[in-house]
Amino acid sequence: MSKKTTHIVIGIFILLIAVECVFLIKSFTKTDDTLTEVRAGTISIGESLTLKDTDSISQLPSYTITSDSSAEDRLFIIAEDLPKHNNRFEIVNNGTVLNYDENRLNTIVPENAENTDIPNDAPVYSGSFSLSGKDVPCYTTYDIHLIAVSDLLERFNGKLSIFSSSDASAAAAASPAPQQTPAAGGTTSGSAASIQSEKSELQTKRQLQNKESEKIIIVLDPGHGKSSGSMTDAEKTASGFVKTSKGWGEWRHWKTGTSNVSCEGSGCSGRHPSNGGCWYPIGNGDRDKEPAINLNNALSAKKYLNEMGYEVRMTRSTNEENPSFTKRLSYCYPNNDSNQAADAALCVVIHSNAGGGSGSAYIHAGGIYDQKMKDDTGDSFAEKSNAAGKMINDRITSETNLSTNGSGVINGEEWLIAFCKSPVPVAYLEIGFFDNSKDLAILNSESEKIGQAIAEGIDDYIKSLWKH
Repeated sequence: MSKKTTHIVIGIFILLIAVECVFLIKSFTKTDDTLTEVRAGTISIGESLTLKDTDSISQLPSYTITSDSSAEDRLFIIAEDLPKHNNRFEIVNNGTVLNYDENRLNTIVPENAENTDIPNDAPVYSGSFSLSGKDVPCYTTYDIHLIAVSDLLERFNGKLSIFSSSDASAAAAASPAPQQTPAAGGTTSGSAASIQSEKSELQTKRQLQNKESEKIIIVLDPGHGKSSGSMTDAEKTASGFVKTSKGWGEWRHWKTGTSNVSCEGSGCSGRHPSNGGCWYPIGNGDRDKEPAINLNNALSAKKYLNEMGYEVRMTRSTNEENPSFTKRLSYCYPNNDSNQAADAALCVVIHSNAGGGSGSAYIHAGGIYDQKMKDDTGDSFAEKSNAAGKMINDRITSETNLSTNGSGVINGEEWLIAFCKSPVPVAYLEIGFFDNSKDLAILNSESEKIGQAIAEGIDDYIKSLWKH
């Protein structure tokens, strides 16, 4: 090897060592560029806040972050407290789902403490995480994630209420703002006026809903029931059927814009099957095997929904009942009173199919529905009904041995009475074919799984509402 070549090799070797040294230095001094330090500060305990949604009420501790660099104090809650309050608050930070951890309950605030300090000059970073499908600003210090109350209210506008445990003005008169410990080199900063201002704002945003109930209400309708030929006239009347010159039955629609006035053949959308009209004879609902199958699936679903924290109303609980659709849909209202505002979130109609096919599907809703609906339903009735139907059916076909019937959706039956009279979205299911021996065997042996899948699909739908 020549002297020149030797010098070149040595030079390359020295260069590689230099590059490696630079890399090592950077690795030891590396900072996370995704985190932006916004201030060093002190966390102080604020007043306990009440968080209310359509499912439950909870008390959550609040905090303020104080430092010389902050223009004003804001109220915060620990983000991980939200999933404890309600599992629909799914929080994802850098791909990791954050859950409540009781082992870290006192990480920020030691038990019985009146005030707590982050260590002097503690870094507080700004960033964002996904909260039920949308990005929300967050602040992180020592792996604790905080979310501003104002940001939370904005994220769930109209669906969430947060307010002081006591009246804001009374609190101002009777209780001083929490004492705050200054950050390193800083001075004590109470900023009581700004805290009081935010408390007043929370009071104005107090929008309590479902005062009579703290749980989301689901109506489960196991289709069909006792044969009409076995019902007495008194039973038919009590079940919501009426007798006219056409015989026993019920009207398919309400008069346009009403929730309890039968159309009696006019003043409605007039939607009906090609071989029928506004009148629905009682005998059209008679079935043999299906009522028991539907009821078993519904009772299994009810069990799992109750475990999830939902309130469930069953339109029938035995096979000795055969309510009219008018009676079934009355469960969407408080105390079955359709003169009141509907309080259910969803009605799930549970059927099994027949006619030589196989697999599970939901029935598509679409077109004109002109009955009086729940205030937040309106034009979204068909969209929400179909979304719920699909989510539930997807769970059934993925978690049981039932196949998907065709594309999983049945079209051409948008005129069904449940669609035409319900005040809330309707998931209309046709689960398996009871006249298919293979499907029937699954229906009889997997009712528990089917019920669980129905409950999980309903939960999927309810969670999806929080992402919009």
